[in-house]
Amino acid sequence: MNENQKCIVSVLEIPYICFNNYTMNIQTRKLTLIEDFLRITDSKLISKIEDMLKAEKIKAYEKSLKPMSSKDFYSMIDDSIDDVKKGKVDSHEDFKKKIKSWES
Repeated sequence: MNENQKCIVSVLEIPYICFNNYTMNIQTRKLTLIEDFLRITDSKLISKIEDMLKAEKIKAYEKSLKPMSSKDFYSMIDDSIDDVKKGKVDSHEDFKKKIKSWES
């Protein structure tokens, strides 16, 4: 098959027509993906896609995490100790009451 020929490939088990040297913009690609996804009837395939998306979200989140320096860590501890000394704390019972108010 030469560079300019059409090709048919399977994307998520759905026939998908592509053209060599043709690039869709991201919005068009997303809309095409949504249309293809809506045609899927296999629940196992949907589960695989969900798992893949979840894994990618976790990777992106983990990439965004920054290690804390020892100085920052000890500073947080000192701030917490100061909060306790100043009475800026809630008892366990008060905190449980706050949580109950969130549920209603």
